Amino acid sequence: MKFSFLPAIVLVAGLSACVVTEPSTLQDVHTGVQAGVSREFVASKNVHRIVRVQAMAGTASGQRGYLLKVRRNASFSNNAFFYQAYSYGRQLPYKYEGAKVNYCSAIGCDVVEWGYVTLDAEIFNQGLRNGMQLKLIGRHDTAVLNVPAAAFIEAQRAMPR
Repeated sequence: MKFSFLPAIVLVAGLSACVVTEPSTLQDVHTGVQAGVSREFVASKNVHRIVRVQAMAGTASGQRGYLLKVRRNASFSNNAFFYQAYSYGRQLPYKYEGAKVNYCSAIGCDVVEWGYVTLDAEIFNQGLRNGMQLKLIGRHDTAVLNVPAAAFIEAQRAMPR
């Protein structure tokens, strides 16, 4: 059976809809998760939506894993329902995790939705040096994200030793 870092880190990290302004360390003795998490960075925005990302690097059950948490806030538009991620011709695993309506008015709703892109060590290490650009494709939106190298650096520095 192939181990997946994603369920373990999602369980420990939770699915916060709050803006995270500082890097942090996650440790859970019960699940064995130890991870460094960057603060949130704005990776894409336009008049109707903003997409933020956090880099995560850590271990669970003795195996190393790397993720990008993606959080999209949109006003007066449909959910994106992102389901695919690509970076320069390479498809990356994307897992849609959920959505929440913050409020609605006569002209539409403010919605936050989130998911995770799974990265391998090679892509994470490239991100440490150069940052990363990727495209998310959804049912109602696409977004090109520019993730700065600082996100990967913060996650690596915050990772428990």
